[in-house]
Formats: sequence, structure tokens, C-alpha cells
Amino acid sequence: MGYPQTNRKIDTGKTLTRWPVFVDHFTDIFKTAIASGLAEEDPASATRPFRTEVKRSRLLIDEYLLIRKIADVQNEWFGLCMDLALVTGQREGDLAAMRWEDIRDGRLYVEQQKTGAKIRISLPTTISRLNLTLTDVLDNLKKINGKNEKLLGGKTARTIAAQFRIARDTSGLKWEGDPPPFHEIRSLSGRLHSAEKGSDFTQALLGHRSSSMTDKYRDGRGREWKDI
Repeated sequence: MGYPQTNRKIDTGKTLTRWPVFVDHFTDIFKTAIASGLAEEDPASATRPFRTEVKRSRLLIDEYLLIRKIADVQNEWFGLCMDLALVTGQREGDLAAMRWEDIRDGRLYVEQQKTGAKIRISLPTTISRLNLTLTDVLDNLKKINGKNEKLLGGKTARTIAAQFRIARDTSGLKWEGDPPPFHEIRSLSGRLHSAEKGSDFTQALLGHRSSSMTDKYRDGRGREWKDI
């Protein structure tokens, strides 16, 4: 018999990450076909998953601190932007969109652009390992951007990413594979918060719908030692 076909075009740039979705889709089709007597087996369930090679390196805390020092010299606002990203765990676009009016009732209100997740981050939120508190970061940003409606003075996500690349490349640090972009601060934030407050807190902070997604961010990809 001829197997069911789909006219859905697979984006080769996303094939590896979307592959499980396609397998599940066709498994459902074949289960229905078997139940209806139209097929005798499900070839989709026997399909081996792709092995994906992780190329982008995770950012370690010592690397963050070195790049952070360079950022201070580079631009006063950008060092604080890195701190804001680390303590809140938010993406570049969400950081750029944050307004002073989003701070009320002792919390920073964030509606994530990518997922629509709505998060209220308590101002005392702290990364104890670095003695980094959201309240302090906001106070310092207020001193330089208080007259602007946005926390980062209207800087765009593209500008944030570019400033990080400059500071990272200036640091002289080397990585196997692709060097970490600014977005890796989000993963570092997740790992630090998880170590101090647990996975449930981290999942809520990052705005993930599933714990499996948070686990991916918490994965140091073999670059971090685990204390026993």
C-alpha cells in the first residue's frame, strides 16, 4: 500500500529540532490506519531520532565576570544590561522593552515577546553567589536612564547583542565551537537560580511551559563541574 504523504514543506534549517513532531504526527496516522485495517505496521515508531551536535558553547560564570568588566569600560549602560539579563533571565527583546512603568507593587512585570508568558519578578530577587539583586540593578539603571521611559534607554535587542559580541571578542576568551552569544546569559541565569532556588522557580522565571525546556537551559553541556 502507499503510505500517507504530506505536502508540508520541511524547513531544513529546523529539521533536527522539529523531527520529533513529525515522527509523532506520522505515528498517529499509522495507528489510525492499523486500527482501520489499512496498514499492518507503523514504520514511523521505528525511526531513529537525529543526533544533534551542539555547537554553541555555554557561558561560564568566570567568563561572564570577565566580559562584564570589559562591558563597564565599553559602555556604562551595557554592564548593567548584562546584570539585568542575569538576575531576570530574560531575552534581549524583553530587556529592551522593559519600561519604568512596568515596576509596581514591588515587582517587575514582564510579558515575553516570544511566548506571551506573563511574569512578575519580585524586586528582591537575588543571585546570592554574586550578591546581585534586581533592586540594586534597577537603582543603578535609574541613575543613568531615569529620564528615559525604558530601563535601557531605548537600546534595541540588536544593539544589545552587538555590544556583547564586542565585549566578548575583546576579552580574548576562546571556546570550542561557536562562542556564546548574549542569549547564553539566559542559560547561565537559569543554572545559577536553579542551584540556589530550585527548578520550579527557574521554570517560572524563564517563562517555560514545560520543565523539559528548562532542563535544556540548565544543561551546562559538559562545561561545568557538579559538586557532590
